[in-house]
Amino acid sequence: MFTLPEKSQAAKALTHCERVRDGGWGSQVQGEWGGMVGELVRGEADIAVAALDITHKRSTAVDFLLGFLYSKYQLVMRRPSSSDYVWTAYTKQMENRAWAAMGAVVVLSLLVTTLVVICSGRRGHHISLSDTLITVLGFLMGQGGNVGLMPASLCVVAVTCLLLHQLLLAHYNSGLITALAVGPPLTLISNLNDINRNPSLTLGYVKGSSLTEHFKATCYYLLYHEIFLSFSKTSHPSQDSPAQVYQETYQSVESKNFKNVVGSLEEGIERVLKEEYVFMECEASLLYKYGQDCRLYCLPEAYFPSQASFALPKGSPLLPVFNRLVLEMQSSGVLRKLQEDWAPRNMDNCNQLHTEPIQLKILFTVYLVLCSGMVISVLVLIGEIFIARLMKAPKP
Repeated sequence: MFTLPEKSQAAKALTHCERVRDGGWGSQVQGEWGGMVGELVRGEADIAVAALDITHKRSTAVDFLLGFLYSKYQLVMRRPSSSDYVWTAYTKQMENRAWAAMGAVVVLSLLVTTLVVICSGRRGHHISLSDTLITVLGFLMGQGGNVGLMPASLCVVAVTCLLLHQLLLAHYNSGLITALAVGPPLTLISNLNDINRNPSLTLGYVKGSSLTEHFKATCYYLLYHEIFLSFSKTSHPSQDSPAQVYQETYQSVESKNFKNVVGSLEEGIERVLKEEYVFMECEASLLYKYGQDCRLYCLPEAYFPSQASFALPKGSPLLPVFNRLVLEMQSSGVLRKLQEDWAPRNMDNCNQLHTEPIQLKILFTVYLVLCSGMVISVLVLIGEIFIARLMKAPKP
């Protein structure tokens, strides 16, 4: 904020300030301007005091002051947390193929052990098949056995299973301890193309912002550029070219009848925290208000760098007055000082390692397994008693 002399033309103009009625920045829908730009066009306001993106379409409807803010658009999504893996907290340390390979090794060990037991029984070694299978499962879980009563071939199987147990346990525990102490890794999503390829994610932005115009204008420009290059190089634009990515992104938003477009920054962040929602917003306002919120994560790639400034109605006599004030603030260093004081705060501190107490819902899977084992043991006990009574019952 800055104070103007009372007798200046600018001070006389700023006699009343109010929020825009529809809450929009300024976009054209079916030939009608809405938001701040719309109120300027209809003569309902003398100046829009907001960092409006200077775009070509807006400049045909209003006049902009000299640009005093440079910004770009960032994609923000919810930062992964341990609470996202309640059911997979103890299985995500290895990928599905690793678990499948471990299951195959267990089955192979049981088959080899069964073969050894059958062959050993023919040579005088009497070991029941059920006892052998339980013993092998014990070896795989790190338990020992009476090696002296086993044939040499079965001892080799036992040592192999124990070694396999140690190797798997070392790898599994290292991943488990890291995941529980540090937390899950950041998402592999990094840009718009990744979002388009992920059907579980939804992209949205603030209604009435300049993003619609940015998508269309940039898409047309890049498409014409790539077509020109394709003629010169006798090739066609790639499927993952910037123009194709922008076109797919906008078509995805448009195909849902703009239902994923929100009314405000706060509404967009709320959806990010509650849904699989990716929100696109100006970096300055996003980081200034939510730069220290470690629940959020800004994707590394930014889009649509642009200048922003205040807007006035076309032909407004206040345009040279305010432009002179902007130049005076730039030359005196006031504008730079304001930009430093209001500079966006980044989220780098959120990437530092920190530990948190393990929540109860993270250990829910462990307690569930323990309780399930107890319930199964009781059911097996009931079954054994029932079978024993049937065997002892006198036959008719």
